[in-house]
Amino acid sequence: MALLLSVVTAVTTSATSLNASSFDAALAATPLFVAFVSPHCGFCHALKPTWDELSERLVGNVRAATVDATVEAELAARFGV
Repeated sequence: MALLLSVVTAVTTSATSLNASSFDAALAATPLFVAFVSPHCGFCHALKPTWDELSERLVGNVRAATVDATVEAELAARFGV
């Protein structure tokens, strides 16, 4: 599964894991920078430290988050993943 990054309009020190029930509330609270990932994706695992660092740097501006696209298939499809 390919990694797709989506910038969507909706602060924390590490990337937040979101699911279908938490996504819309997070989106309403602050701007989100979302990585739709797969637990079987080596690139996704390699990206995690950088994604967490990004989250720290963006505190107060944008929230970095991840969505497991293999579990949240409907949410991923909503954004064309």
